[in-house]
Amino acid sequence: CSLGIHDGDQVSYTIDASRVPEKASLIMRYKLNGRCKIRLSGITEASFEIEGKDSFEVINLGRIKAGKLLDICKESGNIIKIDGFAIVPEGKESGLEFQNVKWNPVPSIERISSNSAIIKYADLDISYGIYWKTEGFQSLLREYFTQDLDITVRKALNNLISEKIQGEGEGHFTSVVMSPVFVKENSEKSFSGILCAGSRESILKRFMEFESGSYESVCSELKKSKLELSGTAAGDKYKYSQNYMASLLNTQIVYPVNTTGTMIRHSPPGRWWDCLYTWDSGFIGLGLAELDIERAIWNLNAYITTGKDSEYAAFIHHGTPLPVQHYIYLEIWNRTHSLELLEYFYEPLERYYLFLAGRVGNSSTRNLKSGLVRTWDYFYNSGGWDDYPTQEYIHHMKYEAIVTPVVSTAHLIRVAKIMKTAAEKLGRDTKIYDTDIASLSSALMKYSWDEKAGYFGYVMHDENGYPKEILRHESGANHNMGMDGIAPLVSDICDQAQTEQMFSNMMSPGKMWSDVGISTVDQTAPYYKTGGYWNGAVWMPHQWFYWKAALNCGKADEAFKIASTALDVWERETRRTNSAFEHFAVSSGRGTGWHHFTGLSCPVINWYAAYFRPGSFTGGFDLVTDKLEFNHDKTSLKAEINNAGSMASTLIAVMHPGSKYKASMNGNPAELKERLDGVLELKIPAGAKSLDLKIERN
Repeated sequence: CSLGIHDGDQVSYTIDASRVPEKASLIMRYKLNGRCKIRLSGITEASFEIEGKDSFEVINLGRIKAGKLLDICKESGNIIKIDGFAIVPEGKESGLEFQNVKWNPVPSIERISSNSAIIKYADLDISYGIYWKTEGFQSLLREYFTQDLDITVRKALNNLISEKIQGEGEGHFTSVVMSPVFVKENSEKSFSGILCAGSRESILKRFMEFESGSYESVCSELKKSKLELSGTAAGDKYKYSQNYMASLLNTQIVYPVNTTGTMIRHSPPGRWWDCLYTWDSGFIGLGLAELDIERAIWNLNAYITTGKDSEYAAFIHHGTPLPVQHYIYLEIWNRTHSLELLEYFYEPLERYYLFLAGRVGNSSTRNLKSGLVRTWDYFYNSGGWDDYPTQEYIHHMKYEAIVTPVVSTAHLIRVAKIMKTAAEKLGRDTKIYDTDIASLSSALMKYSWDEKAGYFGYVMHDENGYPKEILRHESGANHNMGMDGIAPLVSDICDQAQTEQMFSNMMSPGKMWSDVGISTVDQTAPYYKTGGYWNGAVWMPHQWFYWKAALNCGKADEAFKIASTALDVWERETRRTNSAFEHFAVSSGRGTGWHHFTGLSCPVINWYAAYFRPGSFTGGFDLVTDKLEFNHDKTSLKAEINNAGSMASTLIAVMHPGSKYKASMNGNPAELKERLDGVLELKIPAGAKSLDLKIERN
């Protein structure tokens, strides 16, 4: 048991001490990295200050008294891992020995029939039963002998014959492997099976019930409750691909994954991987916010650590350290308006921020004299764009210690603004955020802006860490003509001229704009190529950031063009291939990469909701919704909002179609633009605080 992720956590044990000798002690075996204080009550009562160096130790908890319950509360300090207890007669403590148990991961498998089996592990009291129906296809029960199922399965993906697959390491997994199932057009096939646990007798009873068809009614009821995305008639053309993505997002779950001393359910970007990819999971959380806000909250909770003295890390990090978790935090607030959730996540996300901002002692993100941010020490990928040419170049030249990208600083500014908003609502000090917003913005403007190119550039530093120049290609062109070069649009730190110049680069056909959306790299750049992974491709995630940035500065037409193009591309390819791809090639417009991908493709769910689901209420990064109420049929709404941005922004409200609407702000008429039937766009003044918004039928 891992006890004490939060101070005050408690665990209770039932220990039958009724036949214990009159004088006996309770010995606990534990592992601890650091210090903690625990309090015991029940069969022994005491408080202890415990130290450990991440190895197993034992401690005498004192004399046992009559009773059965032992309660242990961790009052402060690090997490303690409780391994077990021993009751020892007084004076015999020195003779106590702990012997390691050799667990046997390989079960015995009893075949009940060709399509059913009972699986029994020697170290478990219960058995597992599996029964599947095989009409219309061939199947076999396969055993994987390996410690890493994901790696071994990949190697055996096309093997439909072998009953035993050998991988590396100790471990065992049992699986039913099906041969290909052929379905004629305009027809369907259904297959069913059960997985159960218990005694052998109870499992056989379940098998008989399943064979008799008594579970059919259960399946029928579950089918009635399936999630199906629906919206206005204007969005019907996207329903197929939206429901396809929703089904993947809801079913791609890996359990168990061990993190921060506990087991979690994890939503990976695809079942090909069971890793906790930090920024991929952030976009999964944003997608889940449209389907199930509770699961979005769980998703965020999996990537933070709690407790001021967490023994693990400032946050859960794997892969690109782009802090999408803070964007989920803002979305959760705008949808729930829960001060409790705002408070719960604040300190963990503050630690996450402080690490990326170089304000934690062991963080090296801001160790250059420019004050710009670089995360190369933690991962090779700054913005998730693996073969982004500028990034590839600095790794090839081994410039990681002296070059800063733009994206890390730009997003840190936005995250500081998100955290400042949360701090203000919670009555906390905002001084750190104010300081960082000012200094980071100043550094980007001073050292990184390239007015001639209309892009921000990577900044080269000298051997002493002082900023020297913008990194340029051998042709003389800015080496950052692409998504990284316009990242400050997310920050909202640019003047009107800079903003217009970057939007022009982004939305101009033949430059960053293509028939399938925003190209990762400007197509006129000398380092653009058509056959890359990101270079020469369109991906959804950064398009989501720039869509939100367009709303943030009132560019409603550009925002709709980004979203509608992405939805069209996604629908066309999903219908054509029945696949959910990672990215789309600029040269062909076709999807490529992993074919059952959620992760970074999840923004298609957000765009559909923003424009086609009645009850959606969407703004830019600086638009904060403190209160929102739609009536039952979505023909009116009341909201309390504010816009902390430097420019007028755009708000999208999706109402019940088929009516004309009017709006007012603080009692004064407000101009509405009808983008589509029921889709209303409203201009919000810059710096507008505490606006009461009403929209109702005209």
